[in-house]
Amino acid sequence: MFPMSQFLKSINLSNFRNYHGDDHQFDFYKQQVFIIGPNATGKSNLLEAIQHLSFGAETARELEKQILNLQATQPFFSLKADFECYGRDFRVDYASGSGRKSLKINGVKYRSLGEAKDELLKTVTFRAKESLEIVRGSPGKRREWLDLTLSLLDVSYRDNLRRYEAALEQRNALLKSFLEGKRARASVIDELQPWNQELAIYGCEVQAKRLAFLERSQADYASYYCQIAGSERLEKASIQYEPCGKLFSSVNDFVQLLEEKQTVDLMRAQTSVGPHRDDFVFVIDGQEARHYASQGQQRTSALALKLLQLSSWRIKLGYSPILLLDDVAAELDLERQKCMFASLPADSQIFLTTTHLVSLPSSLIDNFQIINLQRIFQNKDD
Repeated sequence: MFPMSQFLKSINLSNFRNYHGDDHQFDFYKQQVFIIGPNATGKSNLLEAIQHLSFGAETARELEKQILNLQATQPFFSLKADFECYGRDFRVDYASGSGRKSLKINGVKYRSLGEAKDELLKTVTFRAKESLEIVRGSPGKRREWLDLTLSLLDVSYRDNLRRYEAALEQRNALLKSFLEGKRARASVIDELQPWNQELAIYGCEVQAKRLAFLERSQADYASYYCQIAGSERLEKASIQYEPCGKLFSSVNDFVQLLEEKQTVDLMRAQTSVGPHRDDFVFVIDGQEARHYASQGQQRTSALALKLLQLSSWRIKLGYSPILLLDDVAAELDLERQKCMFASLPADSQIFLTTTHLVSLPSSLIDNFQIINLQRIFQNKDD
């Protein structure tokens, strides 16, 4: 249907969030879809269901317990989706409950969403609260976005990150054993040496790939920001990598810093330097956006980052991922809203939630499929 993008044709939700029962079927026939309705009608939940079947959506079991509809008569929820990519049809069947998960794609069973990552939907999601936390929240939110983005772009990055995290876990366990009095200091220090080396080998690779990605993405990010903000505003936006400690020039450089921080690490039972504590910041006109930017500027920064992610993935995949926009226009003035809609990619299937259509350009409304959840739920109740 749209050969240069993934196209989601339908999704069925059973006992997912507020979608009680098994008859919640949505069919999509246009590349742009508006999902409208008052608050608490399930707009965000519908986007979450699409995201749940996507690359990078591995969810902890405890969180999936929260997803199950409270009125469900069976202790599980299920999602079924049909989509097209490069002329191939895919059917995804996913169910979760009672501590068990089931995943099939075109009838083939997979042990996890992670194992099926190449066959899953590829979506880029802007959810107002979560996406703004990338800009103004803790460094962990920004690292999470960076790791997800790079994990699709570079298989070796994903492998290096996994090995780095495994070495970090082992090193921290050793540090903890000393703090708890289970091991002598000299014994722990001896055993730290190989883990320092392991941490440094993979940590240098992770940090170097993060830095290289952000540096080569500067122009694209600034361009997306300007498109959304409007060229008349003349705001200069950038993203800057901030290492915890230093940028490592070599493995030995990293090992040396770990040894310098050894006493502090032993006292705290955690590794105090490395990519797991690195950060990157959003800058507008020379000022950090999390401290000095307006709500509209912060939202513009977050959306520009998501468009950067989408364009980067498009180049890698050879097709455009699906774009999910939840409450994206809120807190943007009318000029930013107009520019934001104009900046949306023409080759992506787009799902956008809003409480009403009044503030949206009429030209867009004419071309979008409109799903009114209030009417759907009213019809089910009648």
